[in-house]
Amino acid sequence: MNLIGVLKNKGVALPPMEKEDDLTAKEIMDKIRNFYSKLEKCNSETRDFAEGYFLELLYYYPQSMCSRHMTEAQKLLIALIYFESKPRPKEEDPLWNGFSYEDLALMFDVSKATVHDAIKQKEAEAQKLLIDVKLREEAKEIALEQLVEEEKQKLKKKQPKKQANNRTNAQNTE
Repeated sequence: MNLIGVLKNKGVALPPMEKEDDLTAKEIMDKIRNFYSKLEKCNSETRDFAEGYFLELLYYYPQSMCSRHMTEAQKLLIALIYFESKPRPKEEDPLWNGFSYEDLALMFDVSKATVHDAIKQKEAEAQKLLIDVKLREEAKEIALEQLVEEEKQKLKKKQPKKQANNRTNAQNTE
């Protein structure tokens, strides 16, 4: 699945999708060429997925991706993707340790220092958004458990009535 889709499906509040208005074809092509030149030099395991991630980010956030300066949306996305990709504390032996600064630098076509700064600046905001999602998920689980328990209680109350009716019907047929 894609990065933005995963975050959206979890209910994370993302920056709004951007339009490519005011971008020239040259700006977009320069960004794509720059990305591919970095991709060719990359030896990271993420290399296999980076192209798709980059194109997805370019699709949803063309202004931010082509900007010469890091936008607030881009900083937040970097922080969200970084923290969301990390294994949960309960996972003893995770199969994957999440995206590294190097991975994110490749995907966003920025430097590792820029990724570090973005994460540092947006850590609190990203963590709050991710915690809000986790709390909503936990609330849904609790509500579902309560609903299941209520339905069990209703079934238990109906069960003795059915048994009593069955006994009465059995006695009447004898």
